[in-house]
Amino acid sequence: INGTAYDPTSKVDGVYLRLNRPSGGILDKWVKERADEETLEFSNQIPLTTEFQPGTYGVGYLRLNDFAENTIHFYREDIAELSVSNNAKS
Repeated sequence: INGTAYDPTSKVDGVYLRLNRPSGGILDKWVKERADEETLEFSNQIPLTTEFQPGTYGVGYLRLNDFAENTIHFYREDIAELSVSNNAKS
């Protein structure tokens, strides 16, 4: 997972990802925490050990926190819309 989060007022503090596992259940991961940055470029790999089954892991949501403790959730549909919007601007 990689991306850019921007918050010039309160600064980005953390990025949290929830994946839906192919066998049911969820996989939660802090992608970046304690960042305190106006523009946060984040990139993180999620190694899947032998306890995880192969298959498609779908995005449940991506949560962004800022230093003022505000939170916003981007669900699968939101991320798809952002991706289409950003590709149209390129």
